[in-house]
Amino acid sequence: MNKTSSSIITLFVFICLNYSVSAQNITISGQDSSYAGSVLKFYTRADLITNLEKKLGELTVGDDGSFHLELNINQETLIYTYTGIYKCYLFAEPNKDYHIILPEFREKKPEDIVNPYFSETELYIAFEGADKYDLQNNIIALEQTYEQLIVSDYVVKRGNTKKLDSIISTIDSAFADYDSKYFNIYKKYRWNALKNLAVKRNVYYAGKNHFLDKPIYYNNICYMDCFNTIFSNFFSFYSQTEEGKDIYDDIELSKSVSALKKTISKSIWLNNDTLMELIILKGLHDAFYPDHNGTQIIFKKEHLFQTLDSIKLNSKIEMHRIIAKNIDKKVRHLMKGSPAPNFSLKDIKGNLYTLEDFRGKYVYLSFFHIHSYQCRQELELLKNLKQKHNKLYEMVTILYTEDFEKTYEYLKENKCKWLFLSHENDPDVLKKYDIKAYPTYFFIDKEGKLALSPAQSPTQDIETQILRILKED
Repeated sequence: MNKTSSSIITLFVFICLNYSVSAQNITISGQDSSYAGSVLKFYTRADLITNLEKKLGELTVGDDGSFHLELNINQETLIYTYTGIYKCYLFAEPNKDYHIILPEFREKKPEDIVNPYFSETELYIAFEGADKYDLQNNIIALEQTYEQLIVSDYVVKRGNTKKLDSIISTIDSAFADYDSKYFNIYKKYRWNALKNLAVKRNVYYAGKNHFLDKPIYYNNICYMDCFNTIFSNFFSFYSQTEEGKDIYDDIELSKSVSALKKTISKSIWLNNDTLMELIILKGLHDAFYPDHNGTQIIFKKEHLFQTLDSIKLNSKIEMHRIIAKNIDKKVRHLMKGSPAPNFSLKDIKGNLYTLEDFRGKYVYLSFFHIHSYQCRQELELLKNLKQKHNKLYEMVTILYTEDFEKTYEYLKENKCKWLFLSHENDPDVLKKYDIKAYPTYFFIDKEGKLALSPAQSPTQDIETQILRILKED
């Protein structure tokens, strides 16, 4: 065989091997008539520090309730879907076919939709053919044991680590026949978290023993849960120590990752550059969301962004660049001065509107659900605003409604004469604007940026705020 032929074969094998690694799919299928015609969307987390939602794929269930979807999963991944009142989880493993069994569909009640404190009932998705060698079954068994130890075992409450180690060893033996790297790491860090809870170990001990000189498992739920707990609000904690007293200046004056690393490395145990950078990312993320109770240092957001940009652009670790970009995206989402999320929605006549249609105009945007008492009360105040300032800004209301025509008739009877759009054509608009309660308001400037986010309601004197913005233009 000549050299050229050998090179071609080698290249072919290389391509095939890489394709087989990158194109590992799972299939999700099933049949349930209660879901007929509905849309199922499957998500995962973009990373386990920001926990931003990442859509993996979606399908429309057939009229007979059957569905089938392929998802690209190249490692063990926790995926989930929202189905009415439920949030359903599945620990998916690459190259597996899942014939899933969903709970009977139950739609949210109107009172659930308008309740800002409502949360879906969480459960694991069952699937046919599950056995003791499935990742999900082993995790469920482990979590049930963990919860029992947390709530009932006196060993945890009294901090008897020797007895606890003995119990853990006995429990581990029950999983001896299941050999999965993901599960073994998951189990190890679940027990680490339990021991930390039992004896209330400090950051130094837990960090050194659980993370230093060990691989980083960015996609392992338990590893990252343990990491996030131990290094929660790390900048505030570390800045109170003698070694970390320069943290504030590193961000507020230097805006430098190098300066942060130099300060953090003064700790005798934190000398791993990759781990340091991940801790800095966690610290930056938490610093954007201070609790303002006096226990956290408050940094200026622009200085946090400048420090974050350094990692986003210069980090040698791809996952760190991804996490930095996700932090940036999460913090800037719906932030004053950021672009307002676009939408593509229809009015009662079927005319399609996007945010771009209002370019050059101010927009007072509201989200309503007609079952909300507060929404109905504020309709009269919005009518007054429309009459007084008809030419100063546009009023647009996006309705979450199961029956747009019926809702519109109600609005028409009450002489509400501004633009109403149905959420149905672009249901994700509610996620885009992070709608948790009704009504919710935003004020958008002529360039499509958020001038007030969220904006005050008519009962909170939004008129004065809007006129101030218009006067400054």
